[in-house]
Amino acid sequence: MSDRPSNESSSAPAAAKVPRPAFGLVILTRWEKARLFCSAVAKSFVSNRCPVRASALAYSNLLALVPVLAVALSVTSSLLKDEGTERIEKFIQQVAAKLTPESKSAFGQLQSDPKVQEARKQLAAYIDEFIQNTRSGTLGVTGMVALLAVGIGMLVRIEDTFNDIWGIQDGRSWFSRIVLYWAALTLGPILLVAVIALTGSSHIGPTREYLSHLPLGVGPLLTVGFRALPFLILIVAFAVFYKIMPHTPVDWPAAFIGGIVGGTLWQLNNLLSVFYASRVVTNSYIYGSIGLVPVVMIGLYLSWLIMLFGAQVGYVFQNRRVCFQEKQLQSLNHAAHEWVAFQVMMECAMAFRDGKAPPTSLSLAKLLSLPSRLVARVVQPLLGSRLLAELTHPVQGLVPGRPIEAITAHDVLSAMRVGTGDDPALADHEGGEALRRQIAPIRQAEEASAKAVSLSALMR
Repeated sequence: MSDRPSNESSSAPAAAKVPRPAFGLVILTRWEKARLFCSAVAKSFVSNRCPVRASALAYSNLLALVPVLAVALSVTSSLLKDEGTERIEKFIQQVAAKLTPESKSAFGQLQSDPKVQEARKQLAAYIDEFIQNTRSGTLGVTGMVALLAVGIGMLVRIEDTFNDIWGIQDGRSWFSRIVLYWAALTLGPILLVAVIALTGSSHIGPTREYLSHLPLGVGPLLTVGFRALPFLILIVAFAVFYKIMPHTPVDWPAAFIGGIVGGTLWQLNNLLSVFYASRVVTNSYIYGSIGLVPVVMIGLYLSWLIMLFGAQVGYVFQNRRVCFQEKQLQSLNHAAHEWVAFQVMMECAMAFRDGKAPPTSLSLAKLLSLPSRLVARVVQPLLGSRLLAELTHPVQGLVPGRPIEAITAHDVLSAMRVGTGDDPALADHEGGEALRRQIAPIRQAEEASAKAVSLSALMR
């Protein structure tokens, strides 16, 4: 029961030997693939409610910004003493600059407006004051626990959002989350200080000046490289985030494609931010210092919108071989899902029988030329019915949850049709009992036939 293309030969031309896509879909040209790729990104971006999720993450970010920066400041100050503190404070000023930015283009009046500069300084002062309150013990134990809970809750929401983009229904265990989040909160500040030192140190200027005068065209090339260094660091940061945040294996090429798109849009947002940075001036005249809040929210919202869009691009790129089938697969009937379930069970059983590494949902999607979301939807009821079991150590993958000889076709069909739920009470309405008596023989005949076929028999 395999959907793989046959190698049977005929008098057909060589082009006919190209592997046939799943469900008989036609092979597309490059331009058609590019058009459908962009269409798949846009449709998935909307169907996953990324704009709504970006607003929720912006709100969570606004609440968690202070506790996260407080932990970062505590870690760096304990390791690097005053030098680390100064660099984190410099980073706080950069955060304020990103959240209330100004344009470096031809908008000279806004660029020189003292209200924008004052808003930046005021926002940085507020953030620094809040952080000092957390470090001085003003909030008390209960307040500190609440702030840490807000910070962890933000990371949980981020992971859940990325899991939803990648079609993963089950997130990490709480132990794995604590380890990952604590590593991010402790190692992240150290890497952050290293980046700030690399891009903003006083030694960089003389070094750049010296390297720019190297002969044989090396100097101008290195000068361009230094100018592109912050952009490259931003791309790498986005790619690493896309790689580790979803609870599923993400290929590095897909992570970097998403990082390139996200990093580029981030830079464009900084250049075009004059359209909402002007609200700093307007709101300051009307609301005073409280006018910073909506401006900061807009900055956070656009940042998360870009971050989620890059993640969506990475998902579609990783599934590019099958994303062109997404429209057809959305209209698949239940019988097609049952067919995929049999394929998944057979691949897992064959890998287990042959002593190979257990396949993951992602590897099964690639092997069967199916979108990873479809495979993930099929795997869930199989796991719930304990026909499959998920390994996490020493390797991650899916294995049969029972002996292969004990799994029947009826078990697979029952998992997909019924799962762990209850049958509807057909006898509760008029004529229900009579209908049940007529349907029962049909179901019993199918059940008897399906129980007679084991998974091991299907693999022969």
